[in-house]
Amino acid sequence: MHYALRYEGRVRRVLLAFKNHHRTDLSRPLARAFVPALLRAVEAAEQTETSTRSEAAKRFEAAGPSEVAAPTDASARPLQIVAVPSSRRAFRTRGYHPMALVLRAAGVRHARVLRVAQETRSQKLLSAEQRASNVLGAFITTRSLAGIRVIIVDDVLTTGATIDEAARAIFAAGGTVVGAATIGFTPRTLTVRDIASGEGYGMEKGAK
Repeated sequence: MHYALRYEGRVRRVLLAFKNHHRTDLSRPLARAFVPALLRAVEAAEQTETSTRSEAAKRFEAAGPSEVAAPTDASARPLQIVAVPSSRRAFRTRGYHPMALVLRAAGVRHARVLRVAQETRSQKLLSAEQRASNVLGAFITTRSLAGIRVIIVDDVLTTGATIDEAARAIFAAGGTVVGAATIGFTPRTLTVRDIASGEGYGMEKGAK
């Protein structure tokens, strides 16, 4: 996990104004804060891909072509940015998708491959276990993601339940989640991030 800001104090007020009070003008400063975190996620994903390809090349050289398939070019595994979508109810209330505005302000193209499959309750007052249960089955993909690496992006990381559920949908469609980045994170779970599945993203556990 990679994040830009601690979700407290002024940052919390700014994000709430942006999301709930139509302060779309805040998308640009939020984008400036978010981009370094996203770039760290991309860099980590590419380093992991390079390392994986290097190990595959070593196995190929050691075993010979009859035993191990030759590694393919890195371009065969494209990397896409996928934002967690807003619910239909939230979109009707706001009239916009917050992360889509931030990504647009940052000049970042993202793949619109996730959509909400079912409405969920507000996560605000739920425990980690309740959050995971609340979002179970919340997302589906609009197409196959076979052979595609994905970095999931969202506004705030609290328990990781929402990103975890988005990852489930991406995995089900054949994609590989190699990282995640958020604008804010709640400091209460800095040392132990209680992502519902217990798994990290990009071969790592915990928040960075």
